[in-house]
Amino acid sequence: MTTAAPLWLYLTALPSFGSIFIGHPVPALIEPHPSVRYLAAEVDVDRLELVDCNGNHVTKPVSSRVDLLSPDNIHVPQGDWCTATMVLGGPIEVSGDDPVNGGQFSLKIGVGAIFLDLPAMVSIYQPPQTTAATTFKLGSPGWITSAMLALGPGKTVVVDAVHPLHDQLRDSLRFTSRWE
Repeated sequence: MTTAAPLWLYLTALPSFGSIFIGHPVPALIEPHPSVRYLAAEVDVDRLELVDCNGNHVTKPVSSRVDLLSPDNIHVPQGDWCTATMVLGGPIEVSGDDPVNGGQFSLKIGVGAIFLDLPAMVSIYQPPQTTAATTFKLGSPGWITSAMLALGPGKTVVVDAVHPLHDQLRDSLRFTSRWE
């Protein structure tokens, strides 16, 4: 009889030089959908709050504007991480269009913190133990669609704090984002 074992992800570690610490650059991307095209997507990331599998808390300051289309990397310290929260320093700002049916959109979503879903545990160590890379994926497939925004020819939709879709989009980003 065989038993299932958890999947372990090992990431590249960087050597320590001055203010650079041992860790791994993890790209942050926003989840795409075929009905919309992102033209810009950025967010100010204040810090990562990590909890290792023994319950120890680590706060990793980021204090950086992150381009969610390029992707920009967020450096994560080495360790066995079981919980991760990305604390934001401002709203997620996304602009785009519907390349097929027309229409443009602009989002300014005040999320506050993103609770990243992890695949049981993410382990980050120095080489040669590295076997995989991971990505912070913000939102889930279909978190935003052209139909949801009611885009069409000549239509521009602006979603800000008072728009009826703001809280739905905020909660989708906050609770369906993952580290995979």
